Amino acid sequence: MFSSRHVQVLALFAAAATVAPTAPVRAQQVTTTGAEKPATPGFDFSGLAFGSLSYRSDSATKLVNGGKERPQFNLDRVYFTFRMPAGEDVSFRATTDVFQQSPSTYYAGWAIRMKYAYVQYNFLHDIGGNKGFNAQARIGLLHNVAIDHYETFWPRYLEQTDIERNGFFSSSDLGAAVTVTLPNKWGEVYASVINGAGYTSGETDRFKDYGMRLSLTPFAGMEGNGLMKTFTISPWASSGGAASSHQNDVASVTNNGPVSDPLTKDRYGILVGNKDHALTFAVNWSQRKDSFESGANTVASPLVKADTSGTVTSGFIVARPTELFDRAHKSSWGVLFRYDNFVPKDNSTAGTSGSAPSQQRTIAGIFWEPNARTTFTLNYQGLDFSNYLPANKPAVASTVFLHWYVTF
Repeated sequence: MFSSRHVQVLALFAAAATVAPTAPVRAQQVTTTGAEKPATPGFDFSGLAFGSLSYRSDSATKLVNGGKERPQFNLDRVYFTFRMPAGEDVSFRATTDVFQQSPSTYYAGWAIRMKYAYVQYNFLHDIGGNKGFNAQARIGLLHNVAIDHYETFWPRYLEQTDIERNGFFSSSDLGAAVTVTLPNKWGEVYASVINGAGYTSGETDRFKDYGMRLSLTPFAGMEGNGLMKTFTISPWASSGGAASSHQNDVASVTNNGPVSDPLTKDRYGILVGNKDHALTFAVNWSQRKDSFESGANTVASPLVKADTSGTVTSGFIVARPTELFDRAHKSSWGVLFRYDNFVPKDNSTAGTSGSAPSQQRTIAGIFWEPNARTTFTLNYQGLDFSNYLPANKPAVASTVFLHWYVTF
């Protein structure tokens, strides 16, 4: 429940929101995995930025701030995207990620790194005479098999998607991919092979991750401006491996030698959602399977590999109530709500009553948009924990935000 202090802060944020311009809640558009239109002749530049004013008053925050609450201004991300043609049916895209380095890194300030950088070849058009049945290939630093697709539903500037937030994998990586758009607006197929280490790291071992997503839009081809034309069903899977920490061991009388088999690194899930301007919603179920090693790989302490899995279930809704009742009127305000339940280890019995410990994330807010390119969202975000033993239970987190988001 909100305390009187929370109510005061919400009122202050609401007042700030009424004097500042804003834009529609929508996903991070520069990161879609879907088939992109060929670059137009010349140079194409776009970008986005988002940040927030946050106010934390939970006990964990007060513990490290002299018993006081903590207000903070944040600039979370700035993305610059450049698209250039490279001859017939070939184009190049580069997206830079501007972010703030942690004080513990080599440079305690703002830095620029590459988020996407790939060559795209549109090699098939209207296959078999079927309009819209196209195929393209990409190679370079490219989109994750699921995360960027999820971001076309969920407004990323508020928080990462559930699968990225809970460490399933990174949102982009080095590799190659093929996208096939299906005829009659039935959807698309996206398949990729990537290093698996994520865009913030170079390759870490010889193993690769293989992923595929099928996105079906069964009502996209229907006539009119139906509310469910964007309804999407997206199952996906990623299978990969990681090198053993004992892959370079030298066999001896006491050591069992090198371990060449990979550690399991599999992820899969399904998202069902809709992304109409009046009503965007999605429900998602995803699971990760990993294997971990114990033992020293010696005769006295043999290597033991154990498998574990974690599951996240989430749902969210972004709605413009007045537009739901009057489809002809584009509403400039709306409400949103999201709830995640993450179980880090499904088979854990370390919690209370023998249940696996779990984490619950809640996001609720209102947004306003006086134009199509800027959004301000007043929202509450909380993180709670269930089934943890009292000695191991993390501190509850509670934050009120005024988020801003702009595209250009």
